[in-house]
Amino acid sequence: MAGWCLSTSRATTQAFGTLVDRYQTRLLNFINRTIGDRERAEDLVQEVFIRVFRHLHRFDQTKKFSTWIYTIASNLAKNELRNRSRNPLVLFQTIKKHWEADHRPLQFEDTTARPDDLYRKRFLKEAVDQCVDSCPPTIGPSSCSASWKARATPKSPTSRAATWAP
Repeated sequence: MAGWCLSTSRATTQAFGTLVDRYQTRLLNFINRTIGDRERAEDLVQEVFIRVFRHLHRFDQTKKFSTWIYTIASNLAKNELRNRSRNPLVLFQTIKKHWEADHRPLQFEDTTARPDDLYRKRFLKEAVDQCVDSCPPTIGPSSCSASWKARATPKSPTSRAATWAP
């Protein structure tokens, strides 16, 4: 009886190895195109095969196996994209020389912002940074406020060059 279980286990391992050989590269390319991160795609392909192995008894043999495995891969890729949108990436601002390691500001990606809003925000930050950098160190940023207010609101991306012209 023990010999029969061992031979069945070997056959299952061989058959599963054949499935991995057949679908691994295709699934990797499919998931990579969907999520755009090769390393994470490799992890998800492994998860696909784990789920296939665990739930093989649920597979309806009247259907195509490729459809079933690609459905699992697609669902995992969609879950990955959904989780990314719920947990935005943390972006680090440019590290200034006078900042210490514990005082670096964090900037979170705004997933609801429109591109024109992002442009205005970036433009305003650059205008303020330039104004502050142009202030004499003894005077400080407060005396520069009038000089940057006139330049802080561009009408369009093309008007930016005209705004900064001497």
